[in-house]
Amino acid sequence: MTARKGKQAKRKVFCRNTIPLTDQAIQGIMWTGFRTILIYALRTITLMVLARLLSPEDFGTMTAATAVVGFLSVLQDLGIGQALVQYSALEVVHIRAGFTFSLVVGAGLTLGVWRVAPTIARFFPFEGMATILRVLAFSFLLTDTSVVARALLQREMRFRALAGLEALSYAVGYVAVAIPLAIFGFKVWALVGAYLAEVFVSSMGALLLRPHDFRPLLDGCAIKELLKFGGGYTITRIANYASTQADKVVVGRWLGAYQLGIYSRAYYFVATASTFVESTFGRVLFPVMTQLQHEQERLASTYLHALSLINLMLCPIVIISIVIAPELINVLLGKQWVETVFPFRLLASGMWFVTLYEVSFCLIKAKGAVYPLGKMQILYFGLVIVGALLGQRWGVNAVAVGVMIAMAVNALMIIVLSLQLVQMAWRDICSAFVPALISGGILGLWGWLISETLRSFNFPSIAVILVVGLGSLIIWFLFWRLSPTFFFGSIGTEAIRMVLSKVSPRVQAVLRFFLGAKSR
Repeated sequence: MTARKGKQAKRKVFCRNTIPLTDQAIQGIMWTGFRTILIYALRTITLMVLARLLSPEDFGTMTAATAVVGFLSVLQDLGIGQALVQYSALEVVHIRAGFTFSLVVGAGLTLGVWRVAPTIARFFPFEGMATILRVLAFSFLLTDTSVVARALLQREMRFRALAGLEALSYAVGYVAVAIPLAIFGFKVWALVGAYLAEVFVSSMGALLLRPHDFRPLLDGCAIKELLKFGGGYTITRIANYASTQADKVVVGRWLGAYQLGIYSRAYYFVATASTFVESTFGRVLFPVMTQLQHEQERLASTYLHALSLINLMLCPIVIISIVIAPELINVLLGKQWVETVFPFRLLASGMWFVTLYEVSFCLIKAKGAVYPLGKMQILYFGLVIVGALLGQRWGVNAVAVGVMIAMAVNALMIIVLSLQLVQMAWRDICSAFVPALISGGILGLWGWLISETLRSFNFPSIAVILVVGLGSLIIWFLFWRLSPTFFFGSIGTEAIRMVLSKVSPRVQAVLRFFLGAKSR
């Protein structure tokens, strides 16, 4: 059917936010950053509790189930949500058609997984896998009810509302549901219940925050316009998600649930870094870069500033995490997870590569180059498969080595494509990397010397973490006071000052006390 004939008067163009773009970006990063920190705090607390209530087999079983459900989730809307964010002339017909299309796809996936769950479960020799998959299948229908609402919230840059909703949904899922169920002995079903509760609260909340026209409509022209971008985006997501889960499938299939539990907890921290960048920067940068897609110089500048800021934050964190890995694992997971230390150290270096992908992904999506990116992600998937299959012959540590190499190659390919799109040279991109390596290397050396000294005196793990962490933070402040341009680079310094200029006067006063007048 065609809703366009005779209904031109009922069409409405959905305009973007009129607040200055720089202010929107910085405010968005602040709100999403606050949300991310809050959720990470909740995750850390719940992980510490659940790791002591549940076994590695429970985590391994849930990891395998969510690997299957998560892979299929990339097909939930075939990129319709992201297309609604990017499309410049959005109308009511796109909203209605996108909503209807998403519901149809979600219902199809729910029914499909319900029917094939026993077949999929034969691949994983885990108890109750078929039932778990069938229960988790309802998450597709729940999520697809809010695809359009969530896309409109992101398009309108209502990051404060999104941040609050996501923090609330996680708290309900893992604090109010998972922990009580685990205490009462529900084992893996505590994680299943938490997953569904989080999805339900998130979906219903998005619909309440951004209601839209819910009348069903199948408009072929509107769907085709959205799928022109969404199709390439979906190919990229399928290949990328498959690459992030392929190693877990290999470990679970050939090494068992126990080793998968060990590996998944080590990989969790890599996924955490990726989630941090995607949720704090990615969700803000994509709509911002979309508005700059035809302004080459401003787009390149935004890309460089984002890379510099993220590198300056993440590089020291990665290096310090590698240095104090035994203490981190002991405090966060417990002594029974000591086997996680070595794969964690290997995969921690991959956190940097993953975040480089996330930032460049925003640029590539904004430029509409999703099909070349999809080809690269298919190659990346192949590299992960080869690395994991070769590594499983020598155990989970060798799998981590193979996956880390694949991450490095993928990051290099993505950066090359990004440079081509904005017509930048390698010398330009080096300005976003060299300062982070210098400051991160110095902090890493400090962390290694102090941690080894404290270990020789048998200091508890929490003391090592606090001393190294607080000491690194103090040194970071000293870098700013001594020579911010040298330690952070000119672009990184400018990015930090832009962020500081948007915080409240009271916060600025506190920061000036620690950072000095140069923070202005």
